[in-house]
Amino acid sequence: MLFRIYFLFSRLFFRFQLKSLGKNVQLRFHGRVIGGRYISIGDNVKFDPRWLLACFPSYGGADNPVKTNRKGISIGNGTTANRNLTIYCANSVKIGDNCMLGGNILITDNDHGMNPECVEYYSEQPLLSKEVIIEDGCWIAQNSCILAGSHIGKKCIVAAGTVVKGEFPSRCIIAGTPARIVRIWDSEKHMWITCENRKNRT
Repeated sequence: MLFRIYFLFSRLFFRFQLKSLGKNVQLRFHGRVIGGRYISIGDNVKFDPRWLLACFPSYGGADNPVKTNRKGISIGNGTTANRNLTIYCANSVKIGDNCMLGGNILITDNDHGMNPECVEYYSEQPLLSKEVIIEDGCWIAQNSCILAGSHIGKKCIVAAGTVVKGEFPSRCIIAGTPARIVRIWDSEKHMWITCENRKNRT
């Protein structure tokens, strides 16, 4: 009963900060929203404490793509996250339905400018951004980083501590720094098979 009341108040609190908020969402109060008008959350989403969803329509005086495309952060139905989920968005971050996110995960679609010949320091250069897509049913394990331009197919598993950048097909296990495919699901044998030296498609 107490949890029902707690999450009722949390839904009322965050509803006015977000573009859209689905039914039966459980967001802990130990979380923060920045740029909520660009953030959509589906039904039955559950976040443990210390989460951050942040969209930046501009940075350092320059407009970011999210200001015009208005895609922002989209989180599908039934997705859950453990403690310390952080999502930074300057363009588009799309997480599908029924994804499972472990603790201490960073997902970002942007980097600081990286031109050492500029007068401005890196922190003052415009953000460089590229869309991030995590398709339905993925499992992103503890301490993983999903970087700008990543596209993870359906029902992939990202091993703990992996740094993901690039495109990966559905039903594979991704591990390492940088990430590579270590196993892929064989639909004929109905089992995971090892992939030797198979890297992401960049």
